[in-house]
Amino acid sequence: MILTERKVPFELMYMQAFSRRVELSSKDARTLSVLESGYEGEVHYDKVLEEIGHESLIVFRDIYVKAGDAVAQFDSIIIDDNTVTVNEIKNYSGFYSYNGGQWFSGKFEVTEDAISQLKRAMGKLKKIRYESKINFDVSGKIIFPNLDLQFDCDDERARSLVVMRNQLKEYLKSFRSSGVSEQSKKIAQVIYRKIIDNPYFDKSADITDLKRGLYCASYGRFDLDIQKYYVYCRRCNCRESKESHIIRAFSDFQALFRREKMTRQKLQEMLGNQISERMLQRMLKRYCETCSTGAATYYKFKYYDYKEAVEKAPQNSLYILGLKHFK
Repeated sequence: MILTERKVPFELMYMQAFSRRVELSSKDARTLSVLESGYEGEVHYDKVLEEIGHESLIVFRDIYVKAGDAVAQFDSIIIDDNTVTVNEIKNYSGFYSYNGGQWFSGKFEVTEDAISQLKRAMGKLKKIRYESKINFDVSGKIIFPNLDLQFDCDDERARSLVVMRNQLKEYLKSFRSSGVSEQSKKIAQVIYRKIIDNPYFDKSADITDLKRGLYCASYGRFDLDIQKYYVYCRRCNCRESKESHIIRAFSDFQALFRREKMTRQKLQEMLGNQISERMLQRMLKRYCETCSTGAATYYKFKYYDYKEAVEKAPQNSLYILGLKHFK
């Protein structure tokens, strides 16, 4: 039983949208790479869990939880009867080692301590246990889902906390109990009430730094031939509906300007006025909620991101539903 679905993190959506409209610095490029790799590892973990089944378990994915005055982020929490297990997912690749109480990537010491992170996360659950006065056991594992990881460890206790990719399926199978117990439900309710939005990420782009206009979804270039219903990329020769481009613009705006109200004027500025007012208004009505504050009107995208919007596109949306045939 999955209580919270994993979605692309806000920070990753921001960096992906940002990278399409600016030339990233080496620092930002590294941040984007780390975020994409981390999410890829989490998706693989979810896939394995889906394959073996989770009907007898209660699972939280990618949540922020308030425990006392502190906040903790959890990649995955599995509740199996009276035990709550934290899975800290690290999609490391290359050669990593844990020796003498220190983490190393090759010969270089790593400041990020996965074991300390796991223990802090487990500590937050113990704090919740104390506050709720519901007794349950707390355990945890570090999950290494990357096939290209070589890991060496001279500490048996630390090694016992690690699950490698080739061990992941058997590890997750070990949770298969007879069913969701009343105790599991009580614990899940306590944790669920503690969930909050990500309190740490609040970046917003500066429109003056961004390249304006539509861009090719496949090639990422802005060299497009914009026709009445379709947009053609002059570089890769792919064809995509104009409607699909506009939906992507709504998603990008939401990612880049999370704290700002989306107006037609701001959208047109980001799009370089490449979309007619008539068509933009029609798409806003279809994919967004209209909000009003006095004389001002703004819009809220109905979906989490572009992918969800395409999957749940209105049935009368002929061009977006035919997108897969255009490439």
